Amino acid sequence: INLPRASSAFTHTLSYTFGKVSNNIATGAGGAVNWTLPNTLAEQLPKTTSGTGKITCITYNGSTLVGTKTVNFTATVPDTMKPSIKSITISEAASGLNAQFAAYVQNKSKLNIVTDAAGIYGSGITSCKTEVNGKVYAGSSVTTGHITASGSVGVKVTVTDSRGKSFSSTKNISVIAYSNPKITTFTAARCTAEGVLDDEGTELSIGLNFSVSNVGDKNTKSYAVELLKNGSETWTPVLSGSKYSYNSTFITSVSLSLDSSYKLRLRVTDYFTTTTAMLDINSGFTLMDFRSTGKGVAVGKVSEKDAFEVGMDADFKGSLLVGGKKLLDLIYPVGSIYMSIKNTNPGTLFGGTWTAWGAGKVPVGVNTSDANFMLL
Repeated sequence: INLPRASSAFTHTLSYTFGKVSNNIATGAGGAVNWTLPNTLAEQLPKTTSGTGKITCITYNGSTLVGTKTVNFTATVPDTMKPSIKSITISEAASGLNAQFAAYVQNKSKLNIVTDAAGIYGSGITSCKTEVNGKVYAGSSVTTGHITASGSVGVKVTVTDSRGKSFSSTKNISVIAYSNPKITTFTAARCTAEGVLDDEGTELSIGLNFSVSNVGDKNTKSYAVELLKNGSETWTPVLSGSKYSYNSTFITSVSLSLDSSYKLRLRVTDYFTTTTAMLDINSGFTLMDFRSTGKGVAVGKVSEKDAFEVGMDADFKGSLLVGGKKLLDLIYPVGSIYMSIKNTNPGTLFGGTWTAWGAGKVPVGVNTSDANFMLL
């Protein structure tokens, strides 16, 4: 502050007024005074970054008053004067996870985030936002959605004060990778007791390949293979255990009936969920089979219901007319029907009186358009 004077005998007394604050700057000053504004003056500007004050200079010659002069000055809050974040407290929001894993788990954990922030020299906190996992949450106390990332995950908090000045702080947490139990392969086929694949085998060769996220070796894990016979409501245990991964083939010790189909189920369970896969196991192979009720027939398997069942691939040649006669001609060409009849006869299945003719010959006088034929 330059203080030019008419005589070196003159001295100056300086004071200031800023907002509601008044104080001395210097007494007995000569030609100039260096003055650093105290930071506390910012308390007079709680909602803005600048304000106007006054400096008053009173000049004396000894003890005699020479004169007084007042000038205005502008004080500006510096950029370094920002709000502060005292603490960011993060805890697990999903019930039970902390007790089980003592860690944050990908796709399962939610975060409770509490921020303690303060303004500076009279300012107040007007907003607080938290950025985590690509989402933004407003407020000093928030609960996030599920954390879908793994590894080091940043929690960034930004606070803004009443002067519009902002401050950010980031706190990192470690999230353990997790995904639901995965069944990569589940296969089964009838086989002999020695493991040789056989359509009429009474054992099963089962291939398993699954994995469970270990989550720091704290995840629970179990697997079970079960068999359900057609018509039954009770699943029969085949294999079970507790593994994080399995990739092998085994032969069941459960004897399967050739006359029944089955469902085979694999369930892999961890702390969170169960992944299930299902297979159909056909009955023992037979090219054609008639059900004893007379109302069911099966191709490529044993007849198990009053319906037409197919247990093998079908390859149709030529035109297939749903409403035309060619459909029957295609399915039953002369000389191509081979069937196994179990515990029954054509009369039981189709009714009426049946006559056997040798060498596949049709006697003279028989109207083949009215007759029913079975070639055995």
